[in-house]
Amino acid sequence: MNKKGLILIFLFLVSAVGAVTVTQAATDNQVEINFKYVPSAYVPMGEVYVEFDSRYLDDSNVFGENDDLYFAFFYDVAVEAYFGGAVTYGGGAQPDNWFYDVQDLNSSCQYTETRVVGAFNVFLDNFDMGVSNFDIAVDNGNYQEIKLKLDIGWHYLTIVAAELVSDCNRTMFWWEYAKDEKKFYVAKDKNDIPTLAEDAWYNDVSMTTTAVNSEDLGQYYNWTSFLASPRPVAESTANQYAEDDLGTELGPITTNIAVQWNASDTVLNWVDGPYGWVVYDNIYEMGPTTHVWFVNNNDIDAANETYEPDTLTGLQQGQNWVYFVLFGFRVDDYSQLYGAPLPQLAADSVVFSVYLGEYPPEITETDPCPECPECTECEECIEPTPGFGILISVSMLGLAAVLILVRKRK
Repeated sequence: MNKKGLILIFLFLVSAVGAVTVTQAATDNQVEINFKYVPSAYVPMGEVYVEFDSRYLDDSNVFGENDDLYFAFFYDVAVEAYFGGAVTYGGGAQPDNWFYDVQDLNSSCQYTETRVVGAFNVFLDNFDMGVSNFDIAVDNGNYQEIKLKLDIGWHYLTIVAAELVSDCNRTMFWWEYAKDEKKFYVAKDKNDIPTLAEDAWYNDVSMTTTAVNSEDLGQYYNWTSFLASPRPVAESTANQYAEDDLGTELGPITTNIAVQWNASDTVLNWVDGPYGWVVYDNIYEMGPTTHVWFVNNNDIDAANETYEPDTLTGLQQGQNWVYFVLFGFRVDDYSQLYGAPLPQLAADSVVFSVYLGEYPPEITETDPCPECPECTECEECIEPTPGFGILISVSMLGLAAVLILVRKRK
């Protein structure tokens, strides 16, 4: 089918990440490291697949002040993206490839294409890095460096993906998932011995998820603007930071967390659109949704029609991160400029911080006033408020790149 090429010029701001802790006084429990992204690589596995490259970052590596932390990942995810080109399954136009697959009525399997569309997301602890900072179109040259101040202790780098697939006759649809993570330790000196990450056997997390109308969310959809078109949104309805004592066999502790979300949850409703692209027939009915839960570096618990996890185990003494990742359909922003609401799978997330045990005191850079040891008014004497891991702002180093995004011809 003849399809017109589409060229878009998009100014993309590559931001570096700055980090702060929630304290009222200067602290000395953070270490600055150089977080270096090495271009990722598309690996044709034939199914949804993500994996960090262990040649750069392996489990339990230790990093000290000003050390370089290199990381890269492999993937095979059928993303819809103008910039996909030759480095994604389906060339970035997988909804088209699936929809326009030629039907063979004489075969027991009428279609050869069963992968509908997918998406993936990257996290550093509780910071959702998304995919915007990993331009997969520049697979051989998109090196980036970000200076980060991280708390001394264990940290998690995670990538998770979901993909909607069908059977060869398109009578059934289901979700497939992939996830990988690396745990690393930050210390003042890379020769320091990491603390033990002990399991907290008698602690777990009770989760509650509630689907709500978009007007009940903090991010209300504007159905007429392509910049605020319907998209999956997840929000916390409980305190995202919790501190609990360690439970015992006689007295287990359960931390309760809650999420509300909104996303399209219908059958696929696609039609042949302008330029020979597949588009939504009705943007109020985009397709199904799914979500996953996981804690730290444990396996994901996936939501589907028959199973909804209500408890997560595998917490550890000290800092824990509990992740909720929502995958749902949205309209590709730029396609609406051309009157063609192209389908795209997107992700949104909520990450909870759960600290088990006595929270370690902050290490301050100043001593209490020698003249007034009981002072609570001088700035240098104020008792610091406990921090909760890293809170990373989405400011970054101001690298601006102009990307020419080319829609693949068919």
